[in-house]
Amino acid sequence: MVQLDMVGYTLGMGSTDVRSAQGPSHIAKWLELNCAWPIVWHGMFGDTTAARQMQALGDIQDACQSLAQVTQQLTLSQKRWVACGGDHSAAIGTWSGAASAIDGPLGLIWFDAHLDAHTPETSHTKNIHGMPIACLLGHGPAELTAIQNPHPKLKPEHIHYIGVRDYEAEEMDFVRSQGVNLYPIEAVQTHGFSNVLTQVCRDLQNTTVGFGLSFDVDGLDPSDAPGVATTVDNGMRWAEVAPAINQLFSHPKLVGLEIVEYNPDLDVDGKTLAIVTELLGYYWQSYHM
Repeated sequence: MVQLDMVGYTLGMGSTDVRSAQGPSHIAKWLELNCAWPIVWHGMFGDTTAARQMQALGDIQDACQSLAQVTQQLTLSQKRWVACGGDHSAAIGTWSGAASAIDGPLGLIWFDAHLDAHTPETSHTKNIHGMPIACLLGHGPAELTAIQNPHPKLKPEHIHYIGVRDYEAEEMDFVRSQGVNLYPIEAVQTHGFSNVLTQVCRDLQNTTVGFGLSFDVDGLDPSDAPGVATTVDNGMRWAEVAPAINQLFSHPKLVGLEIVEYNPDLDVDGKTLAIVTELLGYYWQSYHM
């Protein structure tokens, strides 16, 4: 039976609320007790310290480097994998590793309430979980832009935001100046999530050799997913998102899935954990289609 290859990023210090660091171990324990899928964890990277904001740079660099080595090797082995955070600074490691493993451009679907495209110079909070897109494009501290190699890991035309609705003017200016593809929540509500995702997949099919999904659970509406540190109202509803995501997982060019920002301490009646489990279930089922 095909196994589900997973790797954990147990850092929350990139965020103001560090408790997302508990997400991977909480999910791992839940899956062990409640799911029959064969799961192999390829490490849990990150030690919680008192460091915050840019003082956490070295710790985040170390964890991202370890994470990148795993996603690179799994991608080289042509194994689909799941990277489980932790805060969204994980993406620097997750997609640096994947990009270093493929011969050609990597695409990325960024499902999120936030742009996460600050640099230390533009960030209002100096929280590194608000910087991964800029870092993957080669803008930011060298400690994070040079994970695996010194080159930008993504090209802006291969990044597709879906559902963003909370951001600062500086990062929106950056995203627009770079030419990143943007489907804010208004576009999703007008055209429907399934239609937007279909268009994104069509673009990535034609322009990349492979792509990933970075799924920040705060992209969902808080009524569905309250277990996140930075809830933002007027989000995407899981009932609409789920069928389209299920279809996405059968795409032959999908290389990996990242799930971030799950905060078990803030969950209500296990609602967010149930969505994460359902998401992983769809991913597991895609192996057998």
